[in-house]
Amino acid sequence: MVSAVVLAGGKSSRMGQEKSELIYKSMKLIDFQIKKLASLGITDLLVSGYGKSIPNTHFVPDIYAGKGPLSGIHSSLVHAMNSSCLVVSVDTPLLPVELLRELIATHAKNQSSITLAGHHEIIEPLIGIYDCSLVPLMEQVLMSGNSSVKNVLDRVSYSVLNYDQDISVFLNCNNPHQYAELLCHAAIDEGSL
Repeated sequence: MVSAVVLAGGKSSRMGQEKSELIYKSMKLIDFQIKKLASLGITDLLVSGYGKSIPNTHFVPDIYAGKGPLSGIHSSLVHAMNSSCLVVSVDTPLLPVELLRELIATHAKNQSSITLAGHHEIIEPLIGIYDCSLVPLMEQVLMSGNSSVKNVLDRVSYSVLNYDQDISVFLNCNNPHQYAELLCHAAIDEGSL
């Protein structure tokens, strides 16, 4: 079993408002992502970067504040009840449950400490599974001058689960134009998580 993390930090400066609270399919994005993860049977649900109370979740503050998504992943791994965490960002609600389920199964089979989603030779470092054994390495990277997730990926072997069927599922919502595009997808795809 894995824990799950919703990365909901960042300043939302390009969006102009809190991304986590944007409405998608009549729900806040943060609630939508948590519902999706819970539908996988995951009970240890962690939220990074969004300090408001959400039922059945644990808020995880950054141990190394102001260091970007890696800090949220690191702090979540420190607090996780399981040996690995499925990580998704709050602004990618089109990710199908089947892809997340396949990520979990793939990670359980391989020998890598990280399994990421990918498409057409592009990796998605904020959609994947990270082993908690990576905490010491992440601490080193966070204390270095380059606290990017890529800096961690450059130091370990990782696996990629390619999902080339419909790359629109990787659409993230960083600005009003992308949010409008997301709402168009919601209108087309009513009813699914």
